[in-house]
Amino acid sequence: MDEPFWHIIANPAARGGAMQKDWPTIEQTLQKLGFSYNVQFTQRRGHAAELVEKALLKGGRYILGIGGDGTNHELVNGIFSQQFAPPSELTYALLPYGTGNDWARQYGISHHIEERLKRLRTPETVWQDIGLARYAHNGEKATRYFVNVAGMAYDGFIG
Repeated sequence: MDEPFWHIIANPAARGGAMQKDWPTIEQTLQKLGFSYNVQFTQRRGHAAELVEKALLKGGRYILGIGGDGTNHELVNGIFSQQFAPPSELTYALLPYGTGNDWARQYGISHHIEERLKRLRTPETVWQDIGLARYAHNGEKATRYFVNVAGMAYDGFIG
């Protein structure tokens, strides 16, 4: 089997900017472990979804997100909103780098960079149920995909 080429989409603002500060260590570990990859850093809210769609359109099938629950949410929405790459043909992984990391904790994903990246060398595939919320936003119909939790109205303000 050919070595997978990973499209890394990283949120430099994750964990209060710690991800950006730690990027040299992450990159050094990727190189040490022999990963083939490119990396793109998000620049604004919603950018992760755009970047993952572009990676998939160019033929990417291995996606590694680096960020927290918000980054994970955006990437999942980018994957499931596009129409050209069946999600069942993709491998998606997350290097948890947020403050809550609820989804990563659900799967026992390590926060230790090298340990997590080593697991990607011989990945264990797990199917994930995806929810779809349909709602009205500013009088317009809208949809959002979610992986572990969803909240609306007051939930969005209480945080």
